[in-house]
Amino acid sequence: MGEFPLSVKAAVERMSEPDKAIFYDEYSRKRKSTGTAYLASLLFLHYAYTGRIGLTAIGWFLSIITGGVVGFVWWLVDLFRIPGIVRDFNASVATTILRDQKIIGMINA
Repeated sequence: MGEFPLSVKAAVERMSEPDKAIFYDEYSRKRKSTGTAYLASLLFLHYAYTGRIGLTAIGWFLSIITGGVVGFVWWLVDLFRIPGIVRDFNASVATTILRDQKIIGMINA
């Protein structure tokens, strides 16, 4: 549970066991893997993998018009950024699941 924002951690700790099970099940289905993101990056699809289609299109476009130079440099920089990109995506997923559970009244946290 170290990957969640502090607010999500605190809310999950207050949940009943059945609500926690629902939360973790939903989270495990929607979260993304850093390893898969690295594999997707080979085709500059790591942004699409984390739901950011626009950045994927921009990267491809810049690669095409610059003969691959900008795309290659961007990809090299992203090799260091991918863990953070995936971590941010997963934190957003956890926050959204928690919010949705509260909205539909599944939990009272």
